[in-house]
Amino acid sequence: MNYLVLSEVSRKQDYIFKSNKLLENVGASEIIKYVTEELPQKLLAENNGEDIFQGGGKSLYIFNNEKDALNFISEFSIKVLKDFTGVELFIVKHPFDMEGDDIISEIDKTYEKLAKKKNERKSSIRQISFGIEKKCVSTGFPAADKNNDGKPISKEIKTKLDYAKNNKNDISNVIRDDDVWCKELDDMYKKENNKSYIAVVHIDGNKMGDKFDKFKEQYRSNNCKIDLNYNKEYMKQLKEFSEKIKAAYFESFKDMCNAIYQNIEKLKDVTNIEQHKFPLRSLILAGDDVCFVTYGEIGIECARIFIESLNKKVISIKGGEKFKLNACAGVAIVKAHCPFSKAYELAEQLCANCKNKITQDNKGDYSMIDWHIEQGEISGSISEIRNKMYSLNGCNLNMRPLYINNPDSWRSYQNFKVALKNISSDKAPRSKIKELREVLRQGIDSSEKYIRVNSLENVIQPLNETKGNYGFYVEDNRTCMYFDAIEIMDMFIEFEEV
Repeated sequence: MNYLVLSEVSRKQDYIFKSNKLLENVGASEIIKYVTEELPQKLLAENNGEDIFQGGGKSLYIFNNEKDALNFISEFSIKVLKDFTGVELFIVKHPFDMEGDDIISEIDKTYEKLAKKKNERKSSIRQISFGIEKKCVSTGFPAADKNNDGKPISKEIKTKLDYAKNNKNDISNVIRDDDVWCKELDDMYKKENNKSYIAVVHIDGNKMGDKFDKFKEQYRSNNCKIDLNYNKEYMKQLKEFSEKIKAAYFESFKDMCNAIYQNIEKLKDVTNIEQHKFPLRSLILAGDDVCFVTYGEIGIECARIFIESLNKKVISIKGGEKFKLNACAGVAIVKAHCPFSKAYELAEQLCANCKNKITQDNKGDYSMIDWHIEQGEISGSISEIRNKMYSLNGCNLNMRPLYINNPDSWRSYQNFKVALKNISSDKAPRSKIKELREVLRQGIDSSEKYIRVNSLENVIQPLNETKGNYGFYVEDNRTCMYFDAIEIMDMFIEFEEV
């Protein structure tokens, strides 16, 4: 009897973004990577196991007998519990006959077991402190050590800092030899430029579950007899499919980093890139789940470059089926010392906003991007913010989220760039354009008067595929075509096409 073992590190984002210090976030990310990739490989070799698949935060393994499976689970669990405080690990095992059972169905059953186990999660109550210990400056838990500044830190933070300091990850060769990844958020920008903003970017692949379902259907359509060879071939194809997706996202990450270098002239006055501090750092790079932090003014363009690179990639599977990769991006532009967990949560909501828009439009699978600039504290969800701040006088001030690769929609990144180009031209004083932002809030009639009085008709023109006048597309829910561009104009560095 063979055994499938499925593991998942749950609530990874809570663990990674618990702190507001970049190195602690990086260390947490490295720990998750170690727990999900490196540690299992060591234990698999010791227990005659084999990895099948990694994706969606889950890892699937196979063993020839129950003893090896149980040893792996025990050693894995104990190691995580002892060494990585705060990491939440779920593991299930499932028996099946490699020579007679359909491995596709058995894998599905294993996933169902894991889902059931997570749903049965019981609240754990434990005594964290006796009230006499010093508290960690990051977590509030009892301190076990001190950081470089002599401040008390918990065991969890000490471990994160150790992993951040010692990590040699697979993105090290992405930047130039003389450059280093930023260690603090303040390293992302020059302090004298008075724009202490960062962008937290969350990118998530579209309909990956559907793609894996089609992968299974395609495999089944090409094979009939369920036997040992059928099951082995499926595991091989599944692993290759997973690795192709992971490679595509990694290559897009590299392309984005290369774009930063190719636009270095635009960045040298606002970032520390000439001091060899690369103004971007990845926090999650796990298949189609990506998060990175960068300098605030380049966050939107970085996300756009990433997605456009991804859109060019095609994943093929056995039988000739090919998949184009689409993804959505949420970009939260916030003050550098905004609580990181809130910034990431906002980026997640913006990404989800894109996915909801694609579902509502029901026009196919496309890539989208959405962003929000927060000048103060993040208060409320993005839907609450938009309803309160961007839906005024019967008009929608923003046209976001924007399609990146849908030629049939006027709500596109290309139109946003056109609007940005129009308002950045020499046809109108910058001060008049900034005043227009507040006038747009008053509605179409006030905007028309302002545009006429200030002779801005040649600037505020209808965008491609629209029939708008005076900055609004009346036929599409009275949506403003220029508010997004005016709002971002002082917080946006446009990359040259490469």
